[in-house]
Amino acid sequence: MIIGMRTVFTAFMSVCLAAVLMSCVQDDNSSDGQLSRDIYGHWFYIEDNELSCLTFNPDGSGDCVHHIWKDSEWTEETYQFDFTVSDEALVFNTEEGVWMCPAAVTGGSMSVSAEGRIIVMTRYSGNIGDLEEQKRYIEENWIENGSGHLDPDEFPNTEKDLLTIVDALYEDLVKFVENQLQLERIRLTHEDFYGNEAYIEPYGDYVEDAWNAVYEVICKSTYEINRLGSLSENEVDMTQSAISAYTNEVKALKSMAMFGAAQLWGQVVDVTDCDAGEYAIMSAESTYSALENMLLDIDSDLPEHNGSYRISAEAVKALRAEIALTCGDMQKAGDLLKNCRADFSLSIAPNSYTYELFGDAIPVYTPVKIDLLLQEANMGEDGSASDLDTSWNRNKLYYGYWPMLKRTGLAQSVSGCEDHELLMPIPAAVLMMMDDMYQNPGY
Repeated sequence: MIIGMRTVFTAFMSVCLAAVLMSCVQDDNSSDGQLSRDIYGHWFYIEDNELSCLTFNPDGSGDCVHHIWKDSEWTEETYQFDFTVSDEALVFNTEEGVWMCPAAVTGGSMSVSAEGRIIVMTRYSGNIGDLEEQKRYIEENWIENGSGHLDPDEFPNTEKDLLTIVDALYEDLVKFVENQLQLERIRLTHEDFYGNEAYIEPYGDYVEDAWNAVYEVICKSTYEINRLGSLSENEVDMTQSAISAYTNEVKALKSMAMFGAAQLWGQVVDVTDCDAGEYAIMSAESTYSALENMLLDIDSDLPEHNGSYRISAEAVKALRAEIALTCGDMQKAGDLLKNCRADFSLSIAPNSYTYELFGDAIPVYTPVKIDLLLQEANMGEDGSASDLDTSWNRNKLYYGYWPMLKRTGLAQSVSGCEDHELLMPIPAAVLMMMDDMYQNPGY
């Protein structure tokens, strides 16, 4: 990861681990909590060029095997640890020290908060042969450039460097969208992706996970936008046109994240300068206006990518149209959507816990969705929003479904939620860290 950016993200937006631990680690030696019943066995997660496999034994011992892909070959490093569990936390005891990490098991996934970030692990059989697909994914996607990410003190020198940066941002955006869809599903059904009973609370993991994920995108993209803005073609091996196009792609990804944050929480923290620690807290309305201005300048100046997994000028046009719908400007939305040829989806990695739910992609702006957004724009006061609801469900369009319900006044009748539940709560620990933020009404 980019260390300087990570520090800013942790300082601004990560859930305060000390506060969380105060509330959830009440009996470190508990052996009969939900977590202790679910954690035993084998888990894996992927980070950069490493496939990490952890084993938790009932006697409190464990090991972690890091399978590392470097120089076109795999190597292994093995570490031993002891652990204890409480209802909501893991305490790791290793040769390097002791770590307390809030954790939760949901179906076949386990999320662990560590060093200001969320690690999502997936349960497996314990046979490394069962993870060949994950290893192939690393082999095919890892870019050998020392660490896989650029050094925070070095500028990107080639277009390949820029592509590495943008690819990482897409991965982070997918993580946010996965958490966003999880929150929206819980609001709609009171169940998580695996059918477990779930609720949305200021102290809950679901809200914290989504908050962390979206501000990782916002902070990283801001860092890269400011850094790329200082480049010139005389300093690097690429044209000014390429620098501008990739900068605009990063701006588009930041816009998607900020739009999602505004829809979920209303309030948005726009980190404007990572190095100086500057940010602005914006209302949803101010966010939509700022995003329109940003997107208006970039909708025709983006890199030429092949395939539907990169944001295009047509997808930017669709995003502007959805912002217009959210603001109630049906005429503008309709004009943007006419003849819009967007076909943009977010690619899901095989190691993601949502891969088994959504397949290899989450449709964002596809031809079917463009048609439904255009129907909404043309619906008028006498139109039937229930027909839209039926069409969204029939086409299994998950991304954007909850915002559509809110825009058309169907959210409460479909979900049974209260007025204040149209917005999600701000994570309680964030309010403790930022005294200029306030909790949404009703929480």
